[in-house]
Amino acid sequence: MTGILYHVDTPAPLPYNKAGRLAEEPSMPIYSRRLYQQATLYEQPNTESAVLGVLPPGMNVQVLDLQKTWLLVEDPRPGGRQGYIAYRAIQPPRRTTPDNRPADLEGEASSVPSGPPAAEIRTALKQEEEQSPTDKPPAPPPGTPEAAALEPAKKLTETATPVEKVVAQTWNRYGGLLSALAQQYGLDPAILAAVVSVESGGAAFGPQNRMIIRFENHLFYDYWGKQNKTVYDQHFKFNSTKRWKDHLYRPTATGEWQTFHGDQLKEWAVLEFASGFGTAAARMSISMGAPQILGSNFKRVGFKTVNEMFKAFNDRENGERWQLVAMFKFIENDPYNRGLLSLRNEDYVAFATMYNGAGQAQTYANLIGERTLVLRRLLSQ
Repeated sequence: MTGILYHVDTPAPLPYNKAGRLAEEPSMPIYSRRLYQQATLYEQPNTESAVLGVLPPGMNVQVLDLQKTWLLVEDPRPGGRQGYIAYRAIQPPRRTTPDNRPADLEGEASSVPSGPPAAEIRTALKQEEEQSPTDKPPAPPPGTPEAAALEPAKKLTETATPVEKVVAQTWNRYGGLLSALAQQYGLDPAILAAVVSVESGGAAFGPQNRMIIRFENHLFYDYWGKQNKTVYDQHFKFNSTKRWKDHLYRPTATGEWQTFHGDQLKEWAVLEFASGFGTAAARMSISMGAPQILGSNFKRVGFKTVNEMFKAFNDRENGERWQLVAMFKFIENDPYNRGLLSLRNEDYVAFATMYNGAGQAQTYANLIGERTLVLRRLLSQ
């Protein structure tokens, strides 16, 4: 994880003004990104402004800010200037199949956080299937933001509406750690608490003290079912066009098809059943914990294997901490640089596209925006 670590006793609240916004914005982090296509450098974030130059494909530029679909960058060449390029310039070209569909899962509309391409995951599975770590990850070093107390110094008690209750529950449970981590990254902790509340209702663990999960049939098909289609088709189903919908399973080849989303006991039953065919593949096919991060993103959030991530997230003592720290790593390590920049600019559509996929980005954006405003108001009282 990048960023400067500092000593934390009690997480210091960020300064809010009367409007509920941060009164003093920290300086914008700088990121380097490679251009995948030629980009025209404009003076302002629109095509009507003066053209400052043309940046060639393959060039690495410093990304200074994000404004909707525009990036403020710095031309690294001698005498180069700062200006705006279209966001799409840093996105790799999409591969397609013969029927002109995406060749991987990158742009697929989904109800869960995005994950690596299926081919990459299948390669990883060949290398680590059934590996199991012997120890859970060590606790974060004392005095770092990651080691801050989960609960905040100030708890929220005056709530009336259902939305107020959900965001207050999330804040009262995780506000201390979220404040420390958000300050490290120069973010508003209210936004991060809103994201957590939208993704999981603020809950990290459910019945039987097991982490909240969601098993994704279509991902299990990509990671295991394609190579074992006859067996897969006997036990799992999903919508062929909207793959994240109509998930059904049955534990016997002739039994009745069952739904399971929305019931944690059933989600775990499906996971355990699928694990009988391949533990790592099944765990890569679930979104885990409060931030609902897919197991296939284990490398992106700092774990060596999906089994190590699963064990850390499901640890009853420190699982909530590992889940929230991983959420920040997931956001920070977005390969297209949408995560931190979009949250700093409160572009919730861009953030939701990165975190949940394009299919329901506006819905998630509306929820995050609403809950951020509610939480800011509650914290300012």
